[in-house]
Amino acid sequence: MRPKPAKVTKIVKENYRINTIFLDEKTKSEPGKFAMLWLPGFNEKPFAIINDEPLTFTIAAVGPFSKKIASLKVGDNIWYRGPYGASFNLEKKKNILLVGGGYGVAAMYDLAKKAKGKDIKSTVIIGAKNKDDVIFEQLLRNQKIETHIATEDGSSGFKGLATQLAKTIIEKEKINQIYSAGPEKMMKVIGDLADEFDVPYQLSVERFMKCGGLYLCGHCEINGYLCCIDGPVFDWRLIKTLPDFGVYHRGQDATKVLVEKFL
Repeated sequence: MRPKPAKVTKIVKENYRINTIFLDEKTKSEPGKFAMLWLPGFNEKPFAIINDEPLTFTIAAVGPFSKKIASLKVGDNIWYRGPYGASFNLEKKKNILLVGGGYGVAAMYDLAKKAKGKDIKSTVIIGAKNKDDVIFEQLLRNQKIETHIATEDGSSGFKGLATQLAKTIIEKEKINQIYSAGPEKMMKVIGDLADEFDVPYQLSVERFMKCGGLYLCGHCEINGYLCCIDGPVFDWRLIKTLPDFGVYHRGQDATKVLVEKFL
């Protein structure tokens, strides 16, 4: 798929490093899918689609490319191709738990909105280091979606990890399905909880992508599976059998590097 040009129509500053950008394009997508964003002469990277009408992305300025996107103004151009990848499955669920760590909560926000449209009860956990890192809390509450905050320093909501709060909720409620997006170590712990309480679990796995679904680079490979094609959404029953999950990902030169430790 050739990149299509789009124009930035709106920018919302979510916190000190995260912006949501709205484009003058519409597409057909499902929660969990992604698109490749391209700035000619600079780079191309994958980002989760947060909304498809209009096409919307929530982006943390953590590297050169995402910082370049953060410098865009309303009226500037950016190119995209997609959507790509596997999406979350919402069929036949009644009471779901969504756990978003860091900017991963943006994908959970999109999923929670879609679930509400299907009359599925959602409980969302937003995990962050401190209150300044919390995003989408008010947007979720405005949608009347049950929302809990977990901050490591206790500056907002529950003091502790999102995984600890998730266990408390699972122990108290009959959860039919768990979804998550965020740090890999966090998602692995959520998977252990899913096994402990015998709850189905889907998660969005982030990997470095160069070609974005074109079968060319192999950078997003994880033990024989490609995140751009087979993922980024995986079923826990599969992903937990892959030795690299929670341990290694691949860097820009495709060599294995340790996944950032989640404390």
